[in-house]
Amino acid sequence: MTDLPGPAGLREDTSVSLALHDGKTAVECRVIGFHRTFVVLRHAASTHHLALQRAAFGYVMFDTPTSVAALRVEVVRFSEQDVTVQIVDRFDFTRQRSYSRLAASWPITLEPLLDGRFGDPILTSTANVSAGGAVVQCADAFPERQAFRTTLQLPGAAADVVCAAEALHSSEDTLAVRFVGLAAEAEAALGHAILNALAVRASPTHGIDPNVFHRAPEHERRQRIADKMIATAFADRVS
Repeated sequence: MTDLPGPAGLREDTSVSLALHDGKTAVECRVIGFHRTFVVLRHAASTHHLALQRAAFGYVMFDTPTSVAALRVEVVRFSEQDVTVQIVDRFDFTRQRSYSRLAASWPITLEPLLDGRFGDPILTSTANVSAGGAVVQCADAFPERQAFRTTLQLPGAAADVVCAAEALHSSEDTLAVRFVGLAAEAEAALGHAILNALAVRASPTHGIDPNVFHRAPEHERRQRIADKMIATAFADRVS
């Protein structure tokens, strides 16, 4: 798989600054990983915890080959080590990865769909994996778009991820597949497992919050207030 950058050019394990909306606070962070529009950052100083608590919006700033990019984000969760932001700028996913990719050997079973029936299962392991697909160890050659039923075992998870997949391309000993029709809950579980593994590699004693893709209660409350204000303003305009 080509090493495309993530959303808006972000890459894992790169340094960024999170400039908060107060115009005074800039939190130095490293990118742990991303999942669709969510980005998990690790910050070094617990003194930023109060500033993050008051934050609604900010900018993730990082160097590009030709300039400094500023990406508008909303802070949705934070802890003494990590902060999760959601990108609110619009951008094109066409030439960018939607998910972080992890080099890991996780057990996976592929069952090829042949003449309307599933063939003998291939018990193997991943070479790398993302919430969008995987490269698996496989010596068998399959044509592009060959359909499979896949069962992926996540470390420490109570249930496996089961979904359809299709072949993208194969080499002498690997096969790249794209997951198809992955349920939202399974995608979130897979995304968390990958980001948690990346976080532990960056700092072995610190994983990430299991609710990383859920807004913290204070942000849910703030969003409800904002929605009510918008609805009231709209009602006043049309009355």
